[in-house]
Amino acid sequence: RKARENAESDEPSRALARKARENAESDEPSRALARKARENAESEALDVILSEAVAEHGAENVYEVDATDRDPEAVADAIREAVEGEREPSAGTVDFIDYI
Repeated sequence: RKARENAESDEPSRALARKARENAESDEPSRALARKARENAESEALDVILSEAVAEHGAENVYEVDATDRDPEAVADAIREAVEGEREPSAGTVDFIDYI
């Protein structure tokens, strides 16, 4: 049962790895990069990466930082706050579903 659960939780990351290999083998690198960026954004929108982070590290150790429309200094400050314990864990607070 445990092996099946592990295999099921690995399915999204295996699918992304397969897509990355397909993109890397593409004759058109710029189209492959654009496709990969789109797939990454879609994965974020579907919380694939978030769910993998929570599964691996626990919700109490996951901090989401929305960098959308924020300058690099503001993003760096948010990351610093998380690292220094000045910010509570925030798994599931950022919503990218409107992207899709």
